[in-house]
Amino acid sequence: MNYLFTIIYPFNTLTITVLLRVFNIFLVQYLTNARKQCFNLEHELDYCSRKHKIHIPTSQLSGYSFGYGSLNDTEYMCRTRWHILVFHCMRKRAEESCNHSDEEKFRQIIWSISLDTRKFEKAAAYICHEHNLRILREHQYKCLRQQEKLAEQCAVHRNETIKEVVLALHNQSSRLLSSSNEYYSIIKQTLTLYECKSLRTKLDCLYNILHNACPSNAV
Repeated sequence: MNYLFTIIYPFNTLTITVLLRVFNIFLVQYLTNARKQCFNLEHELDYCSRKHKIHIPTSQLSGYSFGYGSLNDTEYMCRTRWHILVFHCMRKRAEESCNHSDEEKFRQIIWSISLDTRKFEKAAAYICHEHNLRILREHQYKCLRQQEKLAEQCAVHRNETIKEVVLALHNQSSRLLSSSNEYYSIIKQTLTLYECKSLRTKLDCLYNILHNACPSNAV
């Protein structure tokens, strides 16, 4: 698989950030009996970025929306691995804070799955390899930059898909399972399904924009 499509699937931190905000809406909307929010997404994102002295791009929707800004921000990401540091910090804080009730533990399961950084670590190691950075530099101004603004439309998440995952999570939150491992597995399956559907839609959208405009090794 060629450069852009190889890096976007495992490395789409934007999708994860959007997922986190969707889950935050769900958690506030449906888990009304839990104590005052044990984990506030925006607060924790701000706290962890300040802790690690990380500048998070103002608009993660910009460009191809890998989640770290535009193409210009790729090498900054490679130097700092900021998303990995921030998400790891947030996950640890969620695990420490959300353990006082069954509802909080449900929140903690969602945050733990969503903020798992292992795939981001692997993807960052790939995209930040010097060979792959050379491919990026080769096509950055010849083709990819020219199509970047148009590609922003591919980051739009459809309302019906968001509603679907929120409803699915709501249905799971009301189930009482005897095995915590079984519960974790079902929630993870629900979140993974949504992420895969979103990524598939985005990949198809990007391909339609780029396949006639860019060299084959850039698509």
